[in-house]
Parts: sequence; structure tokens; C-alpha cells
Amino acid sequence: MFTVIATFPAAPAHREAVFSALEASLSVYEGSPGALGYQILAPRGDPDTRVALMLWEDEAAFKAMLQTPASKAAHAGMSPEMWRETPGLQYFDSERAWHPASTTA
Repeated sequence: MFTVIATFPAAPAHREAVFSALEASLSVYEGSPGALGYQILAPRGDPDTRVALMLWEDEAAFKAMLQTPASKAAHAGMSPEMWRETPGLQYFDSERAWHPASTTA
């Protein structure tokens, strides 16, 4: 399993636009081959940031999704002034996992 943690620190004035783009990209993710699941996290004390935890079968599936026209369209229109700081991506290889049934929607 391959895990991606993406951090989206929106500038306060652009929070809604950034979060809308995040929602659009999740719809792309949900239909992607190799996508296993995700969580969107809201850091306590930081209403302008969201963190996406995405689980993939492998890195190739993630990279293939990024190259799709739908993924590129979901990220179109994002500009530097929309960010409080540079968004971040971290990549992880899974050594151990446990995923009981989710209790949140």
C-alpha cells in the first residue's frame, strides 16, 4: 500500500475556493483505479488548512491519476495568492495497516 498526505494551507480570503478545489479532486480520486480510501482532516486551531490522507494500491496508481485530464482540470485555476504557504505532499510506504469500518462520512 502507498500513502499520500497532502497539506492544503489556504490563504483565509481564498479558503472556500481552495476547499472547493479539494472537493473536486476527491471526486476524481474516488473513481481512480488503485484508490483505496481517503480521509480529509481539519487541524484543530487552523480553520484554513485541510490535510488529505489518501491510500493507494501503489505509487503507480497515484501517479497515473495525477496525469488524467480530470485531475488536471480539478487543479486548474489555483494560483500562488490562494495559499498561505506552499501546499505539501508526503509519500509513505505502508509497513502495517488496520482499517476498521469508518464511523464518519
